[in-house]
Amino acid sequence: MENPEPTPEEIGRRFLDIQKETYPDFRIESVSVRISNRMTRTAAKVSWKINSSEQGTAVSLTISRPYHRKFGWGLELNRTLRHEIIHPAASCHGHGWKFRQELEKVGASRYCHHMRSDIPLDLFQCRGCGHTYSSLKDEIWCPECEDIVDWIGSIETN
Repeated sequence: MENPEPTPEEIGRRFLDIQKETYPDFRIESVSVRISNRMTRTAAKVSWKINSSEQGTAVSLTISRPYHRKFGWGLELNRTLRHEIIHPAASCHGHGWKFRQELEKVGASRYCHHMRSDIPLDLFQCRGCGHTYSSLKDEIWCPECEDIVDWIGSIETN
């Protein structure tokens, strides 16, 4: 039987447990967790604010309910949290070379499972390396080189 949906507090505790295991010197002041019914293209999203060195970092984590209902709240959620801890702990805004190096250290996956959606994807192009990619989010960082990106259009996904 699959694990039941955890509370945001339980997810926060799991996130902190993974952080202590993978980045023991990284200080987290607080973790706020929100479970989203609207996030349908990705497993999670993380943002963070670095406070003074004594206080640590405030982390905000949004978890996709549709994704984890489909793929699981047990091991799949742990897989998601291992991926997301890299962003604040290694200060990676995208999924570029630095992020990929950290994946091996942490034992995380770069991608989540594919979720089909009828929502159009936005197309972005990096100002630095010229990499073009699609996303549902309003991205500002290139996933390859972490430079700034520009919106260049939309595509239908049906």
